[in-house]
This record gives sequence, structure tokens and C-alpha cells, in this order.
Amino acid sequence: MCSKGYTHIAGECFIFSSSQGTDMTWELARHECKNQGDELAVPGDVEAFRKYVGKMSTTFVEYFVGGYYKYQQGLWKWINDKNIKIHGNFWATDSSRNYSNPGETHCLTVFPSEDKFRDRSCEVWKRYICQKNTTQSFNHHDLGNTLAPTEQVENQAPLGSLYYAVGAILLILVILAIALGIYIHRKRKQSKANVNDSKAITDESRQQQPMRHDSENSLYGQAMPVEENRPRRHDSENSLYGQI
Repeated sequence: MCSKGYTHIAGECFIFSSSQGTDMTWELARHECKNQGDELAVPGDVEAFRKYVGKMSTTFVEYFVGGYYKYQQGLWKWINDKNIKIHGNFWATDSSRNYSNPGETHCLTVFPSEDKFRDRSCEVWKRYICQKNTTQSFNHHDLGNTLAPTEQVENQAPLGSLYYAVGAILLILVILAIALGIYIHRKRKQSKANVNDSKAITDESRQQQPMRHDSENSLYGQAMPVEENRPRRHDSENSLYGQI
């Protein structure tokens, strides 16, 4: 018997992500399955599994399952390290991808409209199927470098969360750079205005200085007649001395 919410297929229990808001990359989907005590689906009876999925009404929806392409061996494998048996009726249309490029990642999805499987990039966002089955031994420790030389699956923070964090940091830096640019522009504009005001005051001061100088000269000019009277007083004194 399966727990509530799980679907019984050929003696195994599966739960399907039910809404578009639950789309995730292959790695994030596996992480989410583990959080609820499950694993990405590894059906023991692949034929029964795909036939059941083919009867679902979600015709244009793909679901990630626990299959991936192992570059080192050139094989498709389940996450329990068993080989995936590929046959002529296995792949859905539009599934061919370039296996010669190690930079590409290849993960398995099931496509209900054709009740077959597809080869998709592990980085695209899809729904997923988790499996609760304690009879299988899933490989939890030896998945490093199994998808591609540059991709580590286990013991890492989800890449999606990392991308969001980096994007948020970059956005904050851009906002700070814009704010700093505006601040510097305003400061330069204010400094230039201050320089112009100071220059205007200096020019005005220079224009007023000759006027004060002329006023002083006029005052000196008025004092000169006092100096001219002195010889007259001296002559008067001499005349007094002459009389004595």
C-alpha cells in the first residue's frame, strides 16, 4: 500500500509534482525528493510505468525521472547505478541531442503524450516524479562528475538557489553603482556652482576697490590747503621778530 498522495504502479509508489509552480531543474528536483524522504523515480518495471504515465491527462507536460547520461562510460544510467535499457520504442520524438559535447548535460524525462522518454538538458525546468521504495539501493555518494565533468550533483547547495543569490548580489551592486554615480554628479555640480559664486564675488570686490580709492584721494585733496597756510604763519612770525 502507498501513502496518501502516492500512486501505485507495479508494486512501487510514486508521487507526481502536480502544478506548474513546482517546475525545477533535475538536480533541484532530486534535492526536493530527498527532502521528503524519497528519490527521483527509478521504476523497476519501465514498461508498466511509461504506459501508466501515457494515460495521464497532462499530455504536454514532461517529468524528470532518475535517469542521466554518464559521460565517462557513454551510458544512460539510473541513479541506483543500473544501466537504462534503451530499445527502439524507448525515445519520444525530438529527443536526439549531441553526446560529443561534455559541456552539455543529459537527463531523462518521461513524456505522457507519447508514453515515452526524452533526453533533456538537466538545467531546464520541468515537473518531476518522486519514488518511495525502500527495496532499492540508491547511489547517494558516487555521483560526482557523472553528468558532466563540470557538474557536481551531491553535497552541494542547489544551483538554482546559488544563481538567485548571485543575481540578487549583482542587482544590488548595480543599484549602488547608479546611486554613487548620481551622488558624484550632484557633488560636482554643486562644487562648480560654488566656484562660480566665489568668482562672481571676487569680480564684484575688484570693481568696488577703485571707488573707495578715489574717495580717499578726495579726502586727501581737501586736507592740502591746511598745509599751504603754514608758510603764511611762519612769515607772520618773522615779521614779529623783525619788529623786535
